[in-house]
Amino acid sequence: MSNDPTNGWAQYELGNSLRLLNRWPEAARAYEIARSRGVDDGDPNLDASAATGLGLIAWRQGRLDEAESYFEEARKLFASIDRRANLAAAYGNLGILADNRRDYATARRYYESALALYLAEGERAGESAVYSNLAVIERKLGNLDAAATLQQRAVELQRRIGLNQMLVFSLAHLGEIERERGKWREAGAAIDESLKFAQLARDRIGEADALAARAALAQDLERAEDAAADLRAAYSIYEELGNPAGLARTGLRLIEVTKAAAPADARALAEAALAHARQLEDEALTLEVELARAELDESDLGPLLPRLQTLGDHRLLALSWAVRARREQAVEPLRAALAHAERAGGKRLQAILAVELARLLIVQDAASSDIESLLARADTWQPAFPPTLAARACHFARTQRTSEAEAILARASSLLAKPLDMSWCPTGPPLAKR
Repeated sequence: MSNDPTNGWAQYELGNSLRLLNRWPEAARAYEIARSRGVDDGDPNLDASAATGLGLIAWRQGRLDEAESYFEEARKLFASIDRRANLAAAYGNLGILADNRRDYATARRYYESALALYLAEGERAGESAVYSNLAVIERKLGNLDAAATLQQRAVELQRRIGLNQMLVFSLAHLGEIERERGKWREAGAAIDESLKFAQLARDRIGEADALAARAALAQDLERAEDAAADLRAAYSIYEELGNPAGLARTGLRLIEVTKAAAPADARALAEAALAHARQLEDEALTLEVELARAELDESDLGPLLPRLQTLGDHRLLALSWAVRARREQAVEPLRAALAHAERAGGKRLQAILAVELARLLIVQDAASSDIESLLARADTWQPAFPPTLAARACHFARTQRTSEAEAILARASSLLAKPLDMSWCPTGPPLAKR
């Protein structure tokens, strides 16, 4: 690759190569040289292309306002010279920024503009990228079936034309969607394939994303050690690359798997995650980290409530009520958490909270019908979810349905290759030993 500073397009290609190797400061210098040559030579295509590269680096590093400025400059330049495929990519990049800010309506408008241009130009790679971007929005809105359909469409198109680099993200995201739909086998297959492609392509961000997705699946199956190992590996990659979004989100997951055994480590992770979330100026992510920290420190949730209510994110409101319920061991806060989870739309969170409420009702010796209704609700997400199995086994033992309890324990041991944790169950340890 030429490093001739007088050759603007060579500098642009050098910037692309360095960016894909995550050598971002060097890539930025190459793009800046390319932009200067584009201006000097009267080449708006080169100027816009290099601005896009600078925007992508700024986006990866969490500098969203700067990224938006670059992408908007690129959009105007591409529009002025009627470069339709490039203009579509600019719309797509602006859509990603709107998505990052949780302005989903604006993001969707940008994506639909991009899709129309890609379809008109017959640009299949760009078309597939838009399907992935739309899938991200549907997932965030809790529309998991729609998200799965869109992401599968992207995967099929990328397979057909051999876009293995793009499959790194598409397969990891499909795996996360399938996990949230309770389809663990499909999730595992997609995530493993994503990790394979990422390692072949030396895509470090993609590798970290796939490791984090695999860890989340291990958490669902209560394989805490496997989850922690993958999360630490992902965290190290994000740290190496200076990726604040990855560090904040992976830090949150690491808190979950370390807080019981290593609370001091969990607190350190919370402080680091909070700094990264604030760097991103992401209020929802910041609040989620602050909730995790408040739970660790058993501190007052009061100062967070006005911000949570202003944001109006029902998933976060559900998490805040769940923190309160765990502190108070109270039913009503958990019912409030479950109501917010229903409005958020994701079945996985609903299942987790339904099981948590069922366990609390079991401990309080509540009516069987209330407990069974909650466990049935959890089953609609994934009937083999270990906490659901444990709650149902305890409930059956409590109601003298011993053979059914034993059958569930046997099934769980086969699934997990270890006994269920029944230490919380009022029937006590003997049930777990039967």
